[in-house]
Amino acid sequence: MTSVSIELPAVGWVVCQGVIGALAPLIVLGMLAVTAFEAADFFQDVPFEALLADKWSPLEGAFGLVPLLSGTLVTTFWAVTIAILIGTPCAIHLACLAGPRERLLGHITLSTLAAMPSVIIGLISIIWLSPLLGFTVAAGSLSLAVMIAPTYALLTYSALRQLPHELTAAGVALGMSRMSVVRRLLLPSVRRQLIGNIVLSSGRAIGEATAVSMVIGNTVESLVPGPFEAGRTLTSTILIEHLGAVGMHNSALFVAALIVASLIAVLSLSAYWLTRR
Repeated sequence: MTSVSIELPAVGWVVCQGVIGALAPLIVLGMLAVTAFEAADFFQDVPFEALLADKWSPLEGAFGLVPLLSGTLVTTFWAVTIAILIGTPCAIHLACLAGPRERLLGHITLSTLAAMPSVIIGLISIIWLSPLLGFTVAAGSLSLAVMIAPTYALLTYSALRQLPHELTAAGVALGMSRMSVVRRLLLPSVRRQLIGNIVLSSGRAIGEATAVSMVIGNTVESLVPGPFEAGRTLTSTILIEHLGAVGMHNSALFVAALIVASLIAVLSLSAYWLTRR
């Protein structure tokens, strides 16, 4: 009787985990299926080539997603670059150089910033960044970098902390300085994790809408926007236009959403492959 009373809760917990584990991918697939179904209405009346145009003006019947896609990629590139330049030294300092109290305080600070709502980041960006940079791609990229840098730093910090302490001790015993140990031993040991972190951060950047839309300008000035030009992204366009969208306009926004979901899925799978190699 004792063995039965112990095994039954264990079996129930395993079944519960299995159900939850099966529901998660089913929910994601369901969301993708709904998005694809709504996007399919667009192609019944509009050829696929219309999406390759260089103009987005639904009121004029122009549904070119190329300037929105280029704006998304440019903004993501600059945001991820800034996040790497900020997050990597921060993670190295906390994982390898900081004392226990400083490490704890830094980890709490990064966790708080990573959980900060995007609308708050957008409001702060309007107050601080827009007067300096205007409503431009640069302001949108910096705002986005503030959001993804803490997550990237935490992931890199975790990768460095998982390395065996003997690796650092061996480097110090050979007469290497602390920074030489970091540069020549620790970072090469986690290079695959770093690449995976960069890819995951890129996926987060592509999917963000609120903070970016508040400072990027949301106009198309050129096909590939420069840092100090206004721009638009796929997600900011969806956020701004979805309330008043009807007919083909609404279906075109679902096409844009499907492209965003596809990009994030590809990046997530790439990150998983790189980190599990």
